[in-house]
Amino acid sequence: MTVKGGHPENHRHDHRHCRQPDNNQEVTEMTTSKQGALIALSLVLAAMPTLAGMKEGRALDGDKTFSIRLLAGQLDGVSGTVEETKRAGTDAITDEGRFLETYSFEELGFDESYATYGIELEKNWSFFTLHLDLKHADISGESTARRIYAIGVEQVLFNGSDYEYMLIPEGTTFQSDMETLALDLKLKWTPFHFVSEERWISFSPWILVGLYAVGADFSVDAGPPQGVTTYETDPYPYVIGGRGEGQVGALLPEIGVGGEFRFGLWEMNGDRAELALQIEYAFMDVAANTGDFGINSRNEKNIDTAFHNLDLRAQFELPLNENLDLLFGAGLKRIEVDATIEADRTPPDQRTTEKYDKTAELQMDYIYLFGGLKF
Repeated sequence: MTVKGGHPENHRHDHRHCRQPDNNQEVTEMTTSKQGALIALSLVLAAMPTLAGMKEGRALDGDKTFSIRLLAGQLDGVSGTVEETKRAGTDAITDEGRFLETYSFEELGFDESYATYGIELEKNWSFFTLHLDLKHADISGESTARRIYAIGVEQVLFNGSDYEYMLIPEGTTFQSDMETLALDLKLKWTPFHFVSEERWISFSPWILVGLYAVGADFSVDAGPPQGVTTYETDPYPYVIGGRGEGQVGALLPEIGVGGEFRFGLWEMNGDRAELALQIEYAFMDVAANTGDFGINSRNEKNIDTAFHNLDLRAQFELPLNENLDLLFGAGLKRIEVDATIEADRTPPDQRTTEKYDKTAELQMDYIYLFGGLKF
């Protein structure tokens, strides 16, 4: 879904919405996710002098190497902005680019907490761990257009015809809905672990590679369609109002580091109850063109994305017998994305079309409780 704020050529420009870019805007030196990586490193350094020995592979709980966890919680702290930076196809602000805008998730009504649920599967071997994390959330919100919103969708109907763009007039109340599914698949390599003399405390560090994928079905309902108008200097048909639908998605590779402290608590049912504390940080910088992914768009774009993925978890493991543990605990996953989106360089005779380069930021937190089994 793409959102553009502006005015169709058959509307007068409203200088109340003019916004000049701030070239002196401070850039945050370190995100919370980057701080998480430093925390992980600090834990490793703290563990080494307190643990007696180093063993190969990961510290395992006997023959119990497969875990399944069911998750329930909330998607919280959803925030983000899209800021237009300059006219596409140029390297400077032009006269046509003086109406630059900034949009936020709050403008679309996505400023609340939303229920989420999911499942985690994990298989442990001595040196490798395969982890799959699947989460679902329904996001919805209602808002009122603060200016004219022009939205790219896959389908909006008017008089029996399909269109790809819809326009929401200023002051119109609209409903936005997204059904999201996020998959985090990681392969972790643990070359060694540290363990205390009595084996009551252990620490297993690892490095990882993975894929983070997210997809969503979305709809934007701005009431009954009122007609068709044109938007952009190169005119394109837009349905005024109506209900637009579509799909969005992203697939991002990731690399990272992590570790797990395990603390023995007490003996029970022929085994030992334990507390496992995990921290994990993954990231990736990706530069690509939308055409590389087969995305059908009349305006191909170059996208430079910085992705950060921080996971924290506390897990209690209570043995039901020698071959089965009950798992329960809590976790936090923070996702941060920073992206620069630029249209392909275009010939001078096409640089007056209504397109802008953009920067985008997204942050969201999954906060959840879980229960499961290990066997």
